[in-house]
Amino acid sequence: SNSIFKLNRSFQGGSSVYLKDTNATFTNCSFSNNLTDATGSGGAIYLEDSNVSFDSCSFTQNQADFYGGAIRSDSSELNLLNCTFTSNQSITSNGGGALYLNGGTFTIRSTVFTSNFSKYDGGAILTQGASGSISDSNFSANVNNSTNGGGAIHFQDGNTSLSRCRFEENLTYAQNFGGAIKFSNTLSTLSACSFVSNRSMNNAAGAIY
Repeated sequence: SNSIFKLNRSFQGGSSVYLKDTNATFTNCSFSNNLTDATGSGGAIYLEDSNVSFDSCSFTQNQADFYGGAIRSDSSELNLLNCTFTSNQSITSNGGGALYLNGGTFTIRSTVFTSNFSKYDGGAILTQGASGSISDSNFSANVNNSTNGGGAIHFQDGNTSLSRCRFEENLTYAQNFGGAIKFSNTLSTLSACSFVSNRSMNNAAGAIY
């Protein structure tokens, strides 16, 4: 708790923290300007087969060449509460400007995603085969730049619920769909959310596809 992870760098993933088969909790921690090289994923954190919670943590300007500018989670249980993700990037291919959730489960509550960027899927979040919920969270000015869509989130192949979330001014430039959210082969529920000024610049579905 109360720790700072800054300017760490790794050739592959998890430039600040790599956890495998681990239970862990981070409280009031800051992760900033961490990055991966080459085919690295998880600019700050890489989780594998773990159960990890983040409470009141900030993730700012972390960068991955591949998946998950801030966090990559593989077959793990990820819990986020009162966190902020700002200006994190997945810069070359794959996606998830802030989070890449590959299998496993997730619970995201009262968390803010602002100005995150991915070249491929999901400006803030990309899920593939992961199931979970997002509630009382805000997504603003997140960008998917060139491929696959989902300015803020791209959900693929999982079950997801969203409640009481706000999506504002997210956009995709992809020749695809979903300025705020794109759903692909998912079973999803959406309740009491608001969508304001989201845009699909080169195709359809300014808010949801």
